[in-house]
Parts: sequence; structure tokens; C-alpha cells
Amino acid sequence: MVEVLNVSPNASVIIGYSMTGAGPTNTPLGPAFLSPPIRQLAATANAAGEVQLAFPLPSSLSGRTVYTHAGEISPAPALSNPLVVNIL
Repeated sequence: MVEVLNVSPNASVIIGYSMTGAGPTNTPLGPAFLSPPIRQLAATANAAGEVQLAFPLPSSLSGRTVYTHAGEISPAPALSNPLVVNIL
């Protein structure tokens, strides 16, 4: 599961992730700590300012490292803290 917390209620959020490294890569919101190729997931925060996305991962990703960085697009553009996750 991917979670983004403490954003504005009902905010537009982009979650970027990379399997290749921690960048940085320049974005309109500032430097994202992701290396190309960067994949993106778009979501809308709930009324509590939270995004929760659950999806299955193929077992072939076990042991891999994923670099993630989220950004609130509107109403208050900002980047989250970057996060590095090892898939078990």
C-alpha cells in the first residue's frame, strides 16, 4: 500500500516512483529525488487529507528497491519527503 498523509483535504496528488535511483530530477514543484524513468500515479486526497492506494505487486519485484516522492499539485503545491522502500 502507498500512503500520502497530511495534504490538503481533497487535494490533487501525484505519487512518483522509480526503480533506478534517487535522482534528483527537477520538477515544477522542486527537485524530486527520483531518477528516470519515473512513473506516476495520480490520486485525490480524501476529506482528511490522506491518499491510500493498494495494489498487488508481482513476486518478481521481491528484493528490489523503490524510490518514491509525492507532490500535492493543488490547492497548495508542495513536495513530500522522499521515501526509499525495499520490497519484501
